[in-house]
Amino acid sequence: MKSEITMASEDICRIIEQCGKTGVSVLKYGPLEISFDVVRTSVESPYPEIENSAEKSREIHQTTILQQEIETKEDMLSRLQIEDPVELEKLIMSGDLNDSET
Repeated sequence: MKSEITMASEDICRIIEQCGKTGVSVLKYGPLEISFDVVRTSVESPYPEIENSAEKSREIHQTTILQQEIETKEDMLSRLQIEDPVELEKLIMSGDLNDSET
């Protein structure tokens, strides 16, 4: 013998409404099955300070990498100006370097 669970219509409506709000795509209960059109939107994190911190860390890391690349290129150009200015001119003339990079 199956035990039946009875609920008030208000409770059923509240459950269906919450399922729709929280992104449930399918609700199955016994022979009842309800499919929701789920629209995925970005959900705000309950911990925005952690996400902001992680984003700032990524930005700092990317900035640091770019700065290192620029410094490396500047070092190479400075060294070429001293050690092999003819090679530097060849690189500039061939278009491998722009005048703005020197």
